[in-house]
Order: sequence, then structure tokens, then C-alpha cells
Amino acid sequence: MWLAIIILVMCLLGFKVAINSFSKPPKKPAATPDRQTAQPRISSVTQPGGYAAADIEGAINSGNWDWARTALQKMAYEMVGDHVSQQEKDSFKALMTRFAEQDPLYREVMALLLPVIQQNQGILQSKIYGFAPGYDQETLRYVLYFAHELGHIVRLKQGRSYKLLPPGETIDV
Repeated sequence: MWLAIIILVMCLLGFKVAINSFSKPPKKPAATPDRQTAQPRISSVTQPGGYAAADIEGAINSGNWDWARTALQKMAYEMVGDHVSQQEKDSFKALMTRFAEQDPLYREVMALLLPVIQQNQGILQSKIYGFAPGYDQETLRYVLYFAHELGHIVRLKQGRSYKLLPPGETIDV
């Protein structure tokens, strides 16, 4: 009798396993060194992040600055790390600097922030965000970083923030 109950339970468990195997998607095998898919490497700033330079140039030429800025931002995040040479990083930085100089958003935000920086020399970047409530902090960091690169302001590291000065000014730290 016990044998019949054990066989019955095993059959029911077997059916349950069989039913579950058909109702659940199969598990993917664990990644092993020979099964890992390599992350795409950025081999050139002309084709990082899956965006061709022609795509970005086309977006700029058609006035789609937001799309181009987003694509470049994604590319910038992929440029972090040792898998990208310093030469590629420098080339990308030069590309971004040229883009920022033409970017209507950069010009719009700088028109707002430059008078604030001129009137409040040495203002901390962390304090300037309040003067531009219509813009998120990432946009303001983008503009202020490239404003320094373009020589439109001076940006000096100060603790966990930056002191901001008009162009050509210096301050004893």
C-alpha cells in the first residue's frame, strides 16, 4: 500500500514538473567565458554608441539639437573607463566642445547664467542652480563645463563644487 502511495506521489510530482516545464520559459544558461557576449567597444569617435557621426551631423543640420545632444551624451557615458584610449577621449571632448559652442541650449543657458556669474564672482556652481529653475542640474553642469572649456567662464574646483568667475578672472584659492 505504501508503495502505491509513493508511486502515486512521484507520478503527481512528475506531472507537476512536466507541466511547469511547459508553462515557464526555459532558463537561460549561465554565462560562461565561452558564452559571454562581448560588449561593443568604442573604436572611434566616428562610431561610438551605435551612432554614426553622419547621424549626429544629420540631426544637427536638420535642427534636431535635442536628439544630437542625447546621442552625444550616451556616447560620453560609454567613453568612461580604460577600454577607450586617451586619444579617443580627447577627440570626443573636442567634438563635444565644438557641438556645445553651436548648441542653442548652451547659448540660451549661458545668456541666463553669465550675468549671474559676473555679478556674483566666485559663486559656487552648487548655488547657481537656483538662478535657473527652468533647467535641470545635468543641463546646467553640461553648460558650465563647456563654458569653461570654451573660455566663456573660469571654473575652479572648490571642495565638492566649483567657483565660477567671468572669463579672464582669477581668484586666490
